[in-house]
Amino acid sequence: MSDLATITINVGNVNEPPALATNEGLTVLEGDSGVFTGGVLSVTDGEEPPVGLVFTIVLPPAHGSLELNGLTLGAGETFTQSDINTESLLIYQHDGSETSTDQITFTVSDGTGTIGNTPFEITVTPLNDVPALATNTGLTVNEGAKGIIGAAELSVIDEDNPPQELLFTLGTPPTHGTLRNNGVPVGASGTFTQSEINTGWLITYEHDGTQPPTSTPSDQFTFTVSDGTETLASQVFNLTVTPLNDPPTITLSGTVFERVVDDNATIKPFDTTAGTGVTVADDDSSSLDITVIQAHPDKGVLETGTSGFSGSGGVYTLNDVS
Repeated sequence: MSDLATITINVGNVNEPPALATNEGLTVLEGDSGVFTGGVLSVTDGEEPPVGLVFTIVLPPAHGSLELNGLTLGAGETFTQSDINTESLLIYQHDGSETSTDQITFTVSDGTGTIGNTPFEITVTPLNDVPALATNTGLTVNEGAKGIIGAAELSVIDEDNPPQELLFTLGTPPTHGTLRNNGVPVGASGTFTQSEINTGWLITYEHDGTQPPTSTPSDQFTFTVSDGTETLASQVFNLTVTPLNDPPTITLSGTVFERVVDDNATIKPFDTTAGTGVTVADDDSSSLDITVIQAHPDKGVLETGTSGFSGSGGVYTLNDVS
């Protein structure tokens, strides 16, 4: 008969590293946010509760921010599985850029065991953005002249559409001039594109030559811009017209007055054979001097007020002949 022996076996605790259970990633709209839950990201560990499972950010997102309870987390900062499991505590906020993906890289530790660098993928669903007004400086032209509206004066940008797809529609046309596209007048509801503006010569405004008002702007037009889906609300493009000194005009009978002088601007000698009296006009000035070049009346005298003269060289003012 053999002796019985007792063998004692001591089992020591061995830490099991955390295990990645779920890594589904997030899908968010462009410029919008997404909430982390245990359904998109979770690790398990038999020895540690969720609060003891610590995620450390290795690489933060490039096109948005990771926020814990409203605070942005950067490289080296942490959150826990408990934070993920708490609804709306951990979120990803996209920055609105025209990007379709983003990524976060993290590690997880239970204090002893570690999960190495792990990517978390974020899918961004693009949205069609409204065209944005980038430049609207207006245009300055001389009275009666033409000016070019280029990208330096008017431009919109849209990350979703090229310039040829950005369509300007004229609302109220200019009152004292004409807007043209390649020489063709553009009226109310007429259109042109940002690409045509960018040529630097196709889109022009030509003033009609009328005396511009003293107030600014001298003229203007309104427009909207569409990318085919979204529309920029009505905008105003201001036009400033620099006045020029126009020659005065004179209407008279006979051939007495041959020249009108106004700030060194003159009209050419002329003959009139019909009409009575004298009419002098100047849109730029009400102070006019009328110089008599020849004065040889046969049946009377040429006079201003009570002072008469019969020779040349006399000067009348506008009030004298009004």
